Amino acid sequence: MRRCGRCGFRVRFGDRVHRHLFNGGALSETANLARWNARLTEIDKAIVAESARWGDYQRPAQPHTREGDWLPHLDWMAQNYWPQINGVALQRYRDAGLYPALAAPAVTPFGSGAGYGPGFSFSMANPNAGGAILYSLDGTDPRQAGGAPHPSALTYGGESVALGFASGGAALKARVFDSGSGEWSALADADFAPRRDFDQDGIDSDWELLHQLDPEDPGDAAGDGDFDGRSAAEEFAADTDPRDPASRFEITQTTVRADGSVHLIWSEQPAPRLRHPRCGIARRTVGRAAKRDRRRGGGRDDLRGRPAAAGAAVLHRSCANPLMAREAAPGAPSKIPFRGLQGASSMRRFVRP
Repeated sequence: MRRCGRCGFRVRFGDRVHRHLFNGGALSETANLARWNARLTEIDKAIVAESARWGDYQRPAQPHTREGDWLPHLDWMAQNYWPQINGVALQRYRDAGLYPALAAPAVTPFGSGAGYGPGFSFSMANPNAGGAILYSLDGTDPRQAGGAPHPSALTYGGESVALGFASGGAALKARVFDSGSGEWSALADADFAPRRDFDQDGIDSDWELLHQLDPEDPGDAAGDGDFDGRSAAEEFAADTDPRDPASRFEITQTTVRADGSVHLIWSEQPAPRLRHPRCGIARRTVGRAAKRDRRRGGGRDDLRGRPAAAGAAVLHRSCANPLMAREAAPGAPSKIPFRGLQGASSMRRFVRP
């Protein structure tokens, strides 16, 4: 498509620029660094021989070397070139009239990755001094051809936008619109898809298939096939094997220290390390505040600054996300939030005596 003075082309071009330069797109800083580092790995050793071809005869007393010339250049690229180049390119597109002056809405989180669970919501922010965010959830561009707002476009008021677990997901399209100047930002488009749960029992259908449960029978969520006292729903939350009574995750001791930190000791026999078809090998982790000393068959964690109380509850995420743990008084919110947690309905609660 050749460049022309028609507005439609410039709008579509700007939308493509935004798609590829932001939010993990093909030309985003993250993607550029990944490609760059992949090439560096391939030629890392070959540079030793290649450096002999860089004109040592011009300075025989100080020949070019990998350590003296190549590695410092890589540091300069990492610290100066890659962090700035996208902003430079964006300004060039703006100067050429191929990218709008208004910045596009920031969407958090941008897409749902492997799928979202119950209670999921997202939010948006307008990075501009003026204008309003217009958006749709059905894939309709809020800007009509010609520049008028689409009649079905919604106006964002700063609230979190909740997506139903059984809604089938959403195709978000959002722009910032300045009604005074009639200008639009580039398009921010993100796809949100619910985690696959055919029978709506709160258990990922892939996990049910992996463990020989029926993904179309909601009743098996309450079943206890291995007679270990935990339902399939609880085993799903703890990422243990619902067919093996020895597969367990239990907090065996909780100690509150003088400095206010909480010391946990647990006994663990996880499910076989099978690769989950959607979330890969599930791993148990805790927040940054935890100091880990994991051992085979068990482990210890120090949770600094976490409130503790008798009968405290340990909250776990499903295998679709890293397992997080914290202690709090029953019914009382913790002061330290779960990173990436999307709603209480996506957690399971285990209260140990």
